[in-house]
Amino acid sequence: MGRGGALGPLLSPPWRVMLLSDGSVTRHLQLLTDGKVSAEAETPVPVRPYHTGSHTTARLLQREVDLCRGADGVPLVYASSWWTIDAAKRFNILQARIHPPADGGASERAVWMNLSDKRTELFREVRRMYLGDSVALENAWGVRGPFWARHYIFWAGNRPLCVIYEVFSPTLEAYLGAFYTKVFHPSLGFNT
Repeated sequence: MGRGGALGPLLSPPWRVMLLSDGSVTRHLQLLTDGKVSAEAETPVPVRPYHTGSHTTARLLQREVDLCRGADGVPLVYASSWWTIDAAKRFNILQARIHPPADGGASERAVWMNLSDKRTELFREVRRMYLGDSVALENAWGVRGPFWARHYIFWAGNRPLCVIYEVFSPTLEAYLGAFYTKVFHPSLGFNT
């Protein structure tokens, strides 16, 4: 995706790294916050392929999670992922909750932890970035938008493993600085 297409130049360099990196978002959050990141997961639910725009006939599951700062539970990233039933079973995505590990890791497993356990060779293909508003997230998180988001495909070998959509909280500005470079945004005016 290079510099992020048309939206890339709107981002400050730290935000560009966060949104376009092919590394683990959970790991990035741990490094940024210098602490534990908890994954507050909803129970995965079956979805019909036509609801996702998918051309597959395979049965799919959707998993939703908030990645939260461990110290106080403040949500930093919302993630939704779509898996085939077989892939979800193979990588323990169906297991919504586990006992907290002794090393102080996440109390619920983030996707990358399950994939790391299996030593899965992955390629993360960032497909698109988004900038938008969400009343639901503003209410749930107690912060004002707009919100940056992205979606990507995890590839394992030459096959797609899952699709993940992530929305980043403006709370991350405390660690990454302002979202924007000097640009005009209709809802914000000029941002310096």
